[in-house]
Amino acid sequence: MIEPIRTCVGCFKKYPQFGLVRVVRSAKGELRIQLPFSTVKLSGRGVYLCARLECFEKTLRKKNRHPFTHSLKVPVDESFLQQLREAILHGQGSESSDRI
Repeated sequence: MIEPIRTCVGCFKKYPQFGLVRVVRSAKGELRIQLPFSTVKLSGRGVYLCARLECFEKTLRKKNRHPFTHSLKVPVDESFLQQLREAILHGQGSESSDRI
């Protein structure tokens, strides 16, 4: 079976889906973080990002369209971006209960 390939919104390189951080917007508009190699599948609109701080920081430097806001179609506030940064640094996502 061939693993799906996704593009990182930071570096625009293609990687297997299973190894990327996924930011998900649920049908209720909640933002959640799914870490790489997670066994939990979060449903909703998603955007993928390398699990590297450099790629996360590249997304913050994009001036015309913030990739998370553009792709998820909801405003993404600073507190969520801080939570995402910490999750990338420490490998902690919100697969089960943390919601923004």
